Amino acid sequence: MNTNTASMPETQIVTVAVITYHSAATVLETLDSIFNQSYGANNIELIISDDGSKDNTAQVINDWLTQYQVQFHSVKFFANKINGGISKNCNVAWKAATSEWIKTIAGDDILMPNCLTDNIQYVTAHKSENIAVLFSKMQSFKVTEYGLKQNLAILPTVRAQNFFKLSALKQFQYLQRQGISGAPSAFINRAKLASVGFADERFPMMEDHPLWFNLCQAGYQLNFMCTMTVLYRIADSVSNSKSRLINIRYINEIIAVEETLVIPTLNANQKLLKLRKRLWPKLAIRVATFFDNKVTFFSKLAMLMVFTIKPAFLSAQLHKVLDKV
Repeated sequence: MNTNTASMPETQIVTVAVITYHSAATVLETLDSIFNQSYGANNIELIISDDGSKDNTAQVINDWLTQYQVQFHSVKFFANKINGGISKNCNVAWKAATSEWIKTIAGDDILMPNCLTDNIQYVTAHKSENIAVLFSKMQSFKVTEYGLKQNLAILPTVRAQNFFKLSALKQFQYLQRQGISGAPSAFINRAKLASVGFADERFPMMEDHPLWFNLCQAGYQLNFMCTMTVLYRIADSVSNSKSRLINIRYINEIIAVEETLVIPTLNANQKLLKLRKRLWPKLAIRVATFFDNKVTFFSKLAMLMVFTIKPAFLSAQLHKVLDKV
């Protein structure tokens, strides 16, 4: 662990937690976006946690820190030797944070220049709302085969933003049925994060949905700021891949989350919801196994039929169509 501490400025210190895994090709852009924050690097507690990367991610980070770490309020770099999963990797950084607010960023995403300033100004102006997590808009993008950035959708969509207008109870009921997008934009209050036990490490591939679920169950409302703060890279991930029909390990983790966290909170009148939650992921795994998890016209058609059983899937597809109109 590398540690550097500078003098404490008057401005409130904010933690930026960088979460990396095989991020050698992208992490420099992430780190540069943190260094170039209008908030000032000297007001940032930079914490980086790498999840046992086998490429040269750690070396790339160390080389960058050699040049820039003195500019920050403090720097901690955890080059974990063992791959523990996303949730554990986040917890390494989150538990090491000493500031009131944490901005988490993956090692392939980019902070907008005013990200920290905009978030701090919002939570300061809305102290009475007892904010646990502040979400905001993010510009999704991909890098083309020619190395050019191509902007995709702005997330969450205007329709999806209605979730944040709900009370904590209504948000909890919503999360019993389905998840939300926007995790890369999350600005998290450390004390409230600690109050629900940080990320649930029983689910190593999924740090976001269980955390939002636990926070809403504890009575915290998830808030939203209508400002662009993050550039979110679309690429292959644990939940999204072009080379396979589904990530079977990830689907099994969805089953674990549903059985462990969500289904026990459903009441006796929600038998159909329980059935649909238990049925669709098991059928998805069967379809994937039958087609050797290969992407073909027929495997995609079969998987689409399975996904119609998934709670809120059809309404989500309808909303996608309406959002394009």
